[in-house]
Amino acid sequence: MPPRHRTLALIAASAALPALAAAQTFATGLLANEIEGKDATWTVTCRQVIETSGIAAPCNSTTASPAQQASIVTARPGGWATVPTVGGARYISVLSTASVFHGTPNEDARFEYVFRRTFNAPAGGPFTLFLNLFRLDNYLATQNPVSVTLNGVSGVIMPMPGAPNTANWQTNRTVTFSNVIASPSDNNVLEIAITGNGRTDGILVDGRLNVVPEPSTYALMATGMAGLLAVARRRRVQG
Repeated sequence: MPPRHRTLALIAASAALPALAAAQTFATGLLANEIEGKDATWTVTCRQVIETSGIAAPCNSTTASPAQQASIVTARPGGWATVPTVGGARYISVLSTASVFHGTPNEDARFEYVFRRTFNAPAGGPFTLFLNLFRLDNYLATQNPVSVTLNGVSGVIMPMPGAPNTANWQTNRTVTFSNVIASPSDNNVLEIAITGNGRTDGILVDGRLNVVPEPSTYALMATGMAGLLAVARRRRVQG
């Protein structure tokens, strides 16, 4: 068999083997996911941590609001130099202005926001998720810390968010999870909870999900590749 034909045979046979990994994106605010100014893949809820009067829905109660599709931030919030975009990812928030308090807020953590993304993954198998970009505008407090969880497992945030007015909104950080067990169907949940003072509150995220093959999958692939190499070797000897 000519070398070109052997190569094509190897490629065709390899395609029948299980894939090493499946990946999907978690970027916020992508144009492909935008519907009438909303991100169709992320939802958000909001509640008041400190009861404040004169706040419009959905952040006008100490009870969490119903989940709604997150708004893509397009109006420059007061306090930001620009509306950041990174590689196609954009900030999302409750409102397109990222602001629910229209006065001059102090640095108290007045509101809590919970952003959620549900997704499919092979049921039962472990997987990893790496958020290579995580920006936020929030207020880190002992009673209201930043929380990033995947199926209830906490991620490792590096570096941790700083105090107010330390440019959290433009600081790149990462979040890593490892060996999280998948839930069936689309019940896998990435959840990000932040607090804010009602002005410039939102998140910008990008990342990839990688499914970790089980040992049996590696063994099957090794067996398949060994068989392919043996066939190629016999063909070469006979040729």
